[in-house]
Amino acid sequence: MSSETAFFYGALGAGSALVLANAGAAFATLRTAAGILKYGDTVVVGTWVWVDEEAVDTQTKAFKRPPSDMNCMVGVVMAGFLGIYGIILAVIIQAQLSSPTYGLAQGYKHLAAGLTVGGSCLVSGVAMGMIGSHVKQAKSFITWLLTMIFAESLGLYGLIVALLLCNQVGGSPSVVLFM
Repeated sequence: MSSETAFFYGALGAGSALVLANAGAAFATLRTAAGILKYGDTVVVGTWVWVDEEAVDTQTKAFKRPPSDMNCMVGVVMAGFLGIYGIILAVIIQAQLSSPTYGLAQGYKHLAAGLTVGGSCLVSGVAMGMIGSHVKQAKSFITWLLTMIFAESLGLYGLIVALLLCNQVGGSPSVVLFM
């Protein structure tokens, strides 16, 4: 096969890492932000507001907010790291695409690495979004935070596997793990 095919697979790996990882980050951000903006049965989405009468202070006509709103922003910030994982791998793949000895095997490895980090960040983003949407119902902030960290670690593990795939020399991995 030609070198254009190898470059196509490598670029497809970089693109899939970017798209899938950022889709996971966007989903986690959306669901966590919706969990933050939910006040009892009051949900603020864009310019539409659905209000439960108990969620509005009758004297000031303002929404009642719990004091821990800044703690809830941790989930939104953590979701951004998933997109960064995809960007890191895309930059590494792009730097290796310019090699004069770039072959079809490297293209397949980069495609596998991009799908690995993209898929793991997408799954991690869905898990973080489901957990993050229940931030106000959590009994303990520490328990909620640890669960979010465990969900985000799925994306980090995908990045580690993808980096091992990108750094293989010849047919053998540069880092050998024995169990």
